[in-house]
Amino acid sequence: MKKIPTNDGKVRVHSRIETKDGLTNIPQPPSRKPATCKRCRTIMYPGPTGAPENHKKGYCSDGVKQMLAHSKQNQDPPKPNQSVSLAAPVWPQPLGIFTNGTQFHPMVFLDKVRDMYAKVVIERASGELLLEHEAFAHLLARCTVVLENQSVLFKIFDLECSASTPEGLIVTHESDKYLRVNCLQEPPGS
Repeated sequence: MKKIPTNDGKVRVHSRIETKDGLTNIPQPPSRKPATCKRCRTIMYPGPTGAPENHKKGYCSDGVKQMLAHSKQNQDPPKPNQSVSLAAPVWPQPLGIFTNGTQFHPMVFLDKVRDMYAKVVIERASGELLLEHEAFAHLLARCTVVLENQSVLFKIFDLECSASTPEGLIVTHESDKYLRVNCLQEPPGS
């Protein structure tokens, strides 16, 4: 074997490093930073190819697409003195609202709105809300509009809605699709 002297007191022998005291070290290749999802900040592929613990391609564990398509429907509803926003919902959203990054389930969404209303307004829970409740509240505040007639609408993303959605629950307002959130509407005469 040909030995290559170095100035650091070590003698390199091809792929091995021999120190002066005779110990042999095999250098490790430089480690790469694992790929992480920018939305949910988890390691994308902790297991072998096809492992169930790996991050799904294109969507996170809560079913929300990692990056939304650039379309007018995916932009936040216009609000005074606020720029137009196009961002995926904050992670983690409650399970069941979004599926595979392609479907939105309005009835599950409305159930979660009722649950959150009961917990925050009726039970007056504070400080004990889960991270998903906080993310859901952020999404609700960001995408909800109240019309002059006190109708409460949630602007839905450009996703397929489940077939179980009742007629009339999805309405068009200013050429965008919205979900009626009647449970948040003020009763007439209030």
